[in-house]
Amino acid sequence: MTQFFIFIGEVVPVAQRVTGDGGESADPEGGGGFVDYALVSLHRLRIYLDSSYRMTIDLLKEMSQITGEIGLNAADLRSLAAYKGYDKQSLREGLRELGIRPLIKHSIFAPYDHAHNARIDDNRYNQRPMTGTVNSAVKRSLGFAVRARSWFREFSEIALMCVVYNIKRFVKQ
Repeated sequence: MTQFFIFIGEVVPVAQRVTGDGGESADPEGGGGFVDYALVSLHRLRIYLDSSYRMTIDLLKEMSQITGEIGLNAADLRSLAAYKGYDKQSLREGLRELGIRPLIKHSIFAPYDHAHNARIDDNRYNQRPMTGTVNSAVKRSLGFAVRARSWFREFSEIALMCVVYNIKRFVKQ
């Protein structure tokens, strides 16, 4: 799960509890606007993203189109390779629930951890360092600082840096 999704997962139940709207749909039938917990959640999200209400709503409406345009389709993600530092059972279970195969080596605490590590597909796991190489190349050519202050804007800035890096590589060929 992303930091953004975790944030929303924490905000909505609190907003439902505070407003007393826990059992209601966010957009009740018959129109008339949103229930209070949806408005409180939207307000909290607006603050988190450091943007206007219109920007926040537009972002939510167009998120799937934005990621599709950039070429980020999480539905295509089949596996996720990571260092041992990300060896956490809750992360593995969350990935499996999403249908994503975790390629994360187990920290060695017991003899069966060696067996778990032996079952990992080495060809896929060994592609993991390539992301570090690309990240390093992007930082060297475009700088390492991200100027944005909110999560979404940081994400957008990094995605644009990657697009610029790929264009530069294409032009050099």
